[in-house]
Amino acid sequence: MEENLTDDQLIENMLSYVRKGGMILLRNEQGAMELRGEDLVLRASEEWLTIYHSTAESSESQSHLHLRKRSFRYARVMEKEGATPFVAFWRTKEEGTDTSPPFAIYFPSFYDWAKDKAPIEENQRLFQEWLEQHGREFTMR
Repeated sequence: MEENLTDDQLIENMLSYVRKGGMILLRNEQGAMELRGEDLVLRASEEWLTIYHSTAESSESQSHLHLRKRSFRYARVMEKEGATPFVAFWRTKEEGTDTSPPFAIYFPSFYDWAKDKAPIEENQRLFQEWLEQHGREFTMR
């Protein structure tokens, strides 16, 4: 099943999981930036999507992320044994075979690293429910 959404609809949906312990990752060849927080919100303008901390005085006063709207047209869930799954975003479906997407949103950790990688069953259950509701593949309009 492939779901047809706008980029801001999918990102907004995923932010609820970031607030529960997930993470946003933006990467390029030079490095990566991670954004986390229980207070992250999304603001959409005509050209930009901005993810920032709602507790900030303004969207520019603390760590935040600007994404050009409609930059990512395809996304899919990525899973690997022993790792927490994430939704990976690419500019095109053809790029969607790359295992290092330029933008990704991770679900809350499946493992408690402080307890010898003990499984966190609640987070695994939330992920399964999300999959049942939304599927694994997305084309952004």
